[in-house]
Amino acid sequence: MSYILDFFYFHIFDRAYPYSGWLFNEIPLSTISIYILKMERFMGVHLSPIAKTDYAVAISIHLKRIQTGHPLDLNEQQLLYWEQIVDFYDIKKMDFSDLESMLPQELALSEKSIIFLSLFLCPFTYATKESLDKILDYYKTFRPMRYKAAQELVRISDTDEKDLKFVTASLLGFFGKYTFVGKSAYIIEIEEHENRNKINRINKQKIEQKLLEVSGYAADLDFIRENMSAILPYVHELLNISSTLSQQHEKLHIKIISKNGYMWEELLKYQIRQHFSTELLIFSDNDYSIGEADCDLIITDFPIIEKSPVEILTWNSPPTDLDFKMLRNFIK
Repeated sequence: MSYILDFFYFHIFDRAYPYSGWLFNEIPLSTISIYILKMERFMGVHLSPIAKTDYAVAISIHLKRIQTGHPLDLNEQQLLYWEQIVDFYDIKKMDFSDLESMLPQELALSEKSIIFLSLFLCPFTYATKESLDKILDYYKTFRPMRYKAAQELVRISDTDEKDLKFVTASLLGFFGKYTFVGKSAYIIEIEEHENRNKINRINKQKIEQKLLEVSGYAADLDFIRENMSAILPYVHELLNISSTLSQQHEKLHIKIISKNGYMWEELLKYQIRQHFSTELLIFSDNDYSIGEADCDLIITDFPIIEKSPVEILTWNSPPTDLDFKMLRNFIK
């Protein structure tokens, strides 16, 4: 039962922190932050500053429980789940020394595992293709019906290939919370999930029907039907957002790079916008990456020697009618 209480109190302290400041004076936030940084590198993920604090709160609750002599009490099913996680992610290789410095003894492997798993209470971004593939491989191997259910749900959103894996992982991560507690009643923040963006490309009833369908795939998915009122709003918003973004991907994504920098790039965008609407093209973020360009086309006012996986158009500055004709032909 203690792991349920940990989960429950994580959300209570998470809400109290913004108003009361750091609530664990005897547990230095700076020390936990060092562990989180190491964990991000180990896992190949990024946490936002807010998510890092959330994770730090969850870790501190575990440390307090350990310090006060309340070890985990797991049943056979939970122990099996722990063993799978430990082996798959090779948790034995993770560095917990910063957390252990605040305890009189080394952390037991089960405690390391629950501290690691508490990461999945928080939103985070997969920083590499390898880290995203790894979490999906975990579900394919140990939770195949849950993985199949997520795929079926994502498929109805016509999610763009670029975002398919990320949306699937996001959905599986949300479902994973029920592995911890089983009931929405313990997840205080569950009521926050609603389609605040008022996007309804996919009707909520269609998503509910699909949720009911996939909930019958295996006993591993019984929690969906039992918690439909909490799960449906989250899935409705996630799939509608991914569907909307997929429509954006159908437009031509152009990256503008000028030898002279930002102001000249903005001028070039302005000039392009005089000829082409947002219905035809949009501008990508300018991180100046070429080798793995996240766009369909690069336009530059100076020859680029570095090889790129997408076509590069070298324009005059200011652009000529011939330059715009080149872009029209590319769009066609």
